[in-house]
Amino acid sequence: MAKKHEILREIKQLDIKLQNMDREKATHLYSKRNDFRQDFAHLEDIDLKLSHERKTEKIKTKQQLDKIRNMVRRFRRELQDVKPTPEFVEKLKIIMEDIESTVSAFKEQQRDSYEEMMREERIAMQEISTINKKIETWSQMPNTLAEPKPSHVNKPLTSARDVTKDLPSEVAAFERFLEQTGGHRGGWDEYDHQTFLKCRNKHKGKPLFIRECVPSIPTRSEQQIREHEDWFQEYQTLNEKKKQAIRKWRTIKQYEKAEALAHVEEDSSSEDDEIKAEQAEQLEQERKEKLAKVNAWKVQKELEKAEQEEKKTKGRIKTSHS
Repeated sequence: MAKKHEILREIKQLDIKLQNMDREKATHLYSKRNDFRQDFAHLEDIDLKLSHERKTEKIKTKQQLDKIRNMVRRFRRELQDVKPTPEFVEKLKIIMEDIESTVSAFKEQQRDSYEEMMREERIAMQEISTINKKIETWSQMPNTLAEPKPSHVNKPLTSARDVTKDLPSEVAAFERFLEQTGGHRGGWDEYDHQTFLKCRNKHKGKPLFIRECVPSIPTRSEQQIREHEDWFQEYQTLNEKKKQAIRKWRTIKQYEKAEALAHVEEDSSSEDDEIKAEQAEQLEQERKEKLAKVNAWKVQKELEKAEQEEKKTKGRIKTSHS
């Protein structure tokens, strides 16, 4: 009995707290004098819907409890006038079975309802935790609203076409895709996209991961997550094509570079042969010139020697005559 009064007292206290919260919401959020009244209109509609559901559930629960109470009272009345007959015993048995089945059905219904509420509470707490982490991430990010640095006036603007004009068409297609769909995250912020990838990798890309991902990204609906999955699949396909095209393009460029170097080496080798031939010819010419000079020097020496001998001979002849 004491436990019953304690439970009733706790229920009454919770009901008072709920009424106070409703008054605060009506005062601060749903007041006509609130500047953000229009922003909270959707939240007010959801709140009214949930309030109506609570009242309906409360009425249904009261009706079920009244039904069980009436069945128990009827059973008690039957026990006041006990008749030791098989018909009477069978009648009591039927009443007891009805009460037992009704109570069991009520308990099962309430258990399912409580489990569903606990599941919704866990999802709500998970969403709140996710939003808190996201807000913390925003607070740690640098101020992106700062005044941008002045750029050079004469600097031309570059586009995906300008950057990729010398690259394969797959690269240009990938760059256009990024430009049209919001970059490497598909228009999502870093936190939502990384959470999406984490859920996707956990379930290895199976379709089941989308429903599991909804509570982890409370700012996105299930439809938005499905659309992001479609975008990500196309992103992977185009990115892989881009990588293959770049690898092929690099292979071709390396081959062309090797051919160019081979031609340069051939040209340089032929030029070296010509230079060596010219050097050999020049050395041969120099050798001939030196040989000619040596021969001329020898001839000159022989002439000088002959003149000296001639002079000596003439001197001896003069001496002998005298």
